[in-house]
Amino acid sequence: MIGLSTLLREQTERDTAARLARAVQLEALDGVMSFARRERLAERLEDEEVALLAHLATDNRSVHTLRALAGDLETLALWHRRNRTGPLPLPPSEACVLDFIADQQSASSPPLSHATLKRRITSWATLARAAGGSDAVFSLSAIRAALAGQAPVRAKAEKLGEEGMARLLAACDNDSLTDCRDRALLMTAFSLDLRPAQIAALRVEHLSGGKKPRLRCDEGKGAAALPLPAPVFAALSHWRKRAKLGDGPLFCPVDRWGKPGRLGLTPQSVTFIVRARAKAAGLDPAAFSARSLR
Repeated sequence: MIGLSTLLREQTERDTAARLARAVQLEALDGVMSFARRERLAERLEDEEVALLAHLATDNRSVHTLRALAGDLETLALWHRRNRTGPLPLPPSEACVLDFIADQQSASSPPLSHATLKRRITSWATLARAAGGSDAVFSLSAIRAALAGQAPVRAKAEKLGEEGMARLLAACDNDSLTDCRDRALLMTAFSLDLRPAQIAALRVEHLSGGKKPRLRCDEGKGAAALPLPAPVFAALSHWRKRAKLGDGPLFCPVDRWGKPGRLGLTPQSVTFIVRARAKAAGLDPAAFSARSLR
């Protein structure tokens, strides 16, 4: 029987081989960016994304354009893996683009300039065409309005209530690390009536145990140490132990191999989690958002 250490070693070897293969492909950008920059891209991007960059390098584009496309692809790909799963979709859905725009407009510090956001969306369209897809989604009226700073009209998110929350929790009742995180996040947000930004701002060091467990919330005006119901504290403690969190963000992404990330979730990530669990519970995901937890 193959031991866990052997499986982990083999997985590490496969990951290293894949990264080296991506680095070789990026040699096509030798005259465009430094070796260190290419190494970082090989580490951060997926095989399909690196192959696309290598293809663009043969497409008679200027050095400045290639650098901008590479930087925007890195930003888009990391955002997608942090908030969703898998490689960057080319082309993406309308909802995916709108979520990216909303996240960039609300979560950037300092605020992202309109010119930078517009350039990233234009790059996304260029990448979609280069990958053989269509860029029609980027011309939709809702996306043009969002880029112009006008929020598209959307239906108000439904409230989950006790019954809806029970269905979402039942949908993450397995023992995977992602299920463990989502269960703790949903219970915390629902029981403490937290906004998406407050959930994303929570940190491990804000959690205190003892006879009266509390969770400090610093986001917004002032800070408040909120009492935690015993089941919520138990779920948070289980998540913290499973993810081996010492300090930093209380909730973080979990990759495809079940490894916790170092960065925290964004407010938009909370909506993705709610919708994913709503879909798994047999509910209409479009009817819910992070604000449904309040």
